[in-house]
Amino acid sequence: MSIQIGLYDFFAYTLPGVLLVAALIYAGASLSLFQLNFQQLNELSTPITLIGIGISYILGMLLEPIAKRWYRLIQPKGRTKEIFKEFKALHPNFVVNVRPEEAGLMRAYIKQKNLELALDIEKNGATSKMLRNFSFVFLILTLILMLNWFSHSFQILYLVALCFTTFLSFVAAYESTKFDRWFHYLTLESIAAFSLEPSEHVMIKDFLTAQQPDQAMLRTKNKIE
Repeated sequence: MSIQIGLYDFFAYTLPGVLLVAALIYAGASLSLFQLNFQQLNELSTPITLIGIGISYILGMLLEPIAKRWYRLIQPKGRTKEIFKEFKALHPNFVVNVRPEEAGLMRAYIKQKNLELALDIEKNGATSKMLRNFSFVFLILTLILMLNWFSHSFQILYLVALCFTTFLSFVAAYESTKFDRWFHYLTLESIAAFSLEPSEHVMIKDFLTAQQPDQAMLRTKNKIE
């Protein structure tokens, strides 16, 4: 279980980190700090590749707190509290006595009850984190392309490219908010589902009809007494 969740976090950091490394290499080549040689990139040895993956993972982790600040400019403030209010409005029969800040306690309880369900919830959280980091890296790429656009006499190719990366940045941020909502909402739904007793809410129709005369007789008897 912990290994699987660790893998989700690993990809959530590493994949944006790989894109950041590519963006930095592109920026360095654009500034003529070095010359790109794609043939050498294709001939990288396995140890060098593994080191590159490790560096990408570390960069992804370092990127996370900065990406969060960028994400807060797009995500509505108090989004988690809004999700809790939405859940209460849709399910008025459930009393939620947990604050949004204590959602981690609910997920810990879900892990004890159903590991597979907990993994599904964590997957949504890791996907939201990965898309959030991708969004910020695309923003960095946009700034790099903008500098190239200025330095290359406003060529249309760079303008198209920076518009495209800007679009990708906002799309990734939007998708991140969607997965973040699923992450919190599924947590609440799971806790609510654990508190349900199916027999109290779902019954066989014929069985329920058969019970009605007995219940009516019981109510009459109670009135007489």
